[in-house]
Amino acid sequence: LPEEQVALVSPQVPADAGANTCRFIYANLAEQTLTVYEDCKLVFATLISSGANSWTFEGRFAILYKVEYSSITPPPASTSEYYIEGVPYFMTYAGNFGFHGAYWHDNFGTAASHGCINLAPADAKWLYDWAWLGERVIISAGK
Repeated sequence: LPEEQVALVSPQVPADAGANTCRFIYANLAEQTLTVYEDCKLVFATLISSGANSWTFEGRFAILYKVEYSSITPPPASTSEYYIEGVPYFMTYAGNFGFHGAYWHDNFGTAASHGCINLAPADAKWLYDWAWLGERVIISAGK
């Protein structure tokens, strides 16, 4: 595989997750990776496409809303015009920002979205099935 299509992740709980944080979703923006921890053990890892131009922001969040299929449109203040129907496995964590499958590209490992965290559809389904409402989400600038 080409180097840009693979990434190494550590099985250790990231230091910035904090003490006693053992079940959570962790997005590393620098590495464009997403890791999932349960019982303080790595259970899932994949490449993502976060927001281009720093449109995905760091912080600690929780899954607020889940829907199997959704449509996405730009925020009201945006000058961008887009509309995508049938977006699979959409889960918000801050306003309209969230995780979802992206069937319209396969550029995972590179920041490319309008702010959401894009995953391959099969990876988005895994995450959707694993996560509960209120699930802890940590988005980090990484290294």
